[in-house]
Amino acid sequence: NKEIKPEPLIPQRNKRVLVHKDPSYYQTSIFIGVETVPYTSPLKPALEIVREILGGYFGTNLIQTLRDKGGLIYDWACFTDNFTESGYIIFNVAAAHENVYKVIPIILAEFNRLATGDVLDEEIEIAKGHLIGSIYTNIEKGLDYVDWYGMQELLNPQNVLSVQEQVDI
Repeated sequence: NKEIKPEPLIPQRNKRVLVHKDPSYYQTSIFIGVETVPYTSPLKPALEIVREILGGYFGTNLIQTLRDKGGLIYDWACFTDNFTESGYIIFNVAAAHENVYKVIPIILAEFNRLATGDVLDEEIEIAKGHLIGSIYTNIEKGLDYVDWYGMQELLNPQNVLSVQEQVDI
């Protein structure tokens, strides 16, 4: 069984696993990510569903494996961002130093599962429901509306969507 040897935190375009071990703290931060689609891509909503399935809530397969069943991580975050020419999706965890070599293969296996389309309809429906709920709860203040419409006006002015239109998609 060959161990994965993470490299020190030196950002390089061709590397996808970044690990930072802080000897003064009993955790190692792991970031695993891939490049994705630009802001205007029609695939952006599907990418948001993939993000939710990957690590958007407590019930995802990956979180249950890492946290609930394995006790391998302290915390996690999964986020995407899209720019005019490209985007990214990143999964970040904090794990005990001794668990790094256990955690990375599990995360990579989940990325591979999602990349091959091995996703249950139930996972998609739960992720969509979570996303819709997030849209409605994150649009409660005036600043939220400015952010919602402002980003669209800035990055995709020919296709500005209302909250309801985005939910329908």
